[in-house]
Amino acid sequence: MAGLKWGDKDLVPNGKGGYKLAGSHPGPAKPNVPPSTGKAEIATQGHGEAAGRASPGRKGPNKTELEALRVLDLKDMEFEGRRFAVLGGSHHYRPDFYGSDTAVEVKAEYISSRDSRILFDAARHAHPELTWIWARKRTTGKKGPRWDVEIYPRSI
Repeated sequence: MAGLKWGDKDLVPNGKGGYKLAGSHPGPAKPNVPPSTGKAEIATQGHGEAAGRASPGRKGPNKTELEALRVLDLKDMEFEGRRFAVLGGSHHYRPDFYGSDTAVEVKAEYISSRDSRILFDAARHAHPELTWIWARKRTTGKKGPRWDVEIYPRSI
């Protein structure tokens, strides 16, 4: 499908049934995060309806998730705002950010993502009514610092 866009960026097929941003996503390799006010305060700064309600065991977004919030313009989304039962209800998956029709998973470069990718794909197939986004921050390689973003548009 030619002509798909994410904001003002062009999308190209990623070979996995979804789309990715054409070229690299702009943005610094290291986030320009203001001096820490404490992760508990960050979780309550009004990022959607979940402000003040971080998931159990989490105090708020980590540094990579904060950078994605800014670079990918996710400010209208809840941090870990919804939990999906997947794989017949035997597992649960909670995307990093959730909006009314979009779920976003953010990964840093050196984080093993095999298990979360399996759950992400299971949730994506179980809920085709949502747009699913897999974003991975890259800091090394020939292309330099960038965000690799795969977008799976809703299919219903």
